[in-house]
Amino acid sequence: MVALADVTREFIARQNERVIDELRFLREQNGSIRSDLGEIKERLGMLEAQYASVSRRVDLVSGGLDRIERRLDLVEA
Repeated sequence: MVALADVTREFIARQNERVIDELRFLREQNGSIRSDLGEIKERLGMLEAQYASVSRRVDLVSGGLDRIERRLDLVEA
């Protein structure tokens, strides 16, 4: 005859294995997410640098237009 304690131990052992397997899976997924996040941060940094470059160019063009408008007396004083 099988004792209830043996059944309970087997059940608990199976449940522990399930939990451990699930934790392993989550750990693998976490590594993948971290890798993706690193790539996203890198791309965002590149976009920020490009935006700053374009912004500087727009400022230069705007300053040039202001000087042209003043020279041509197109701006009210």
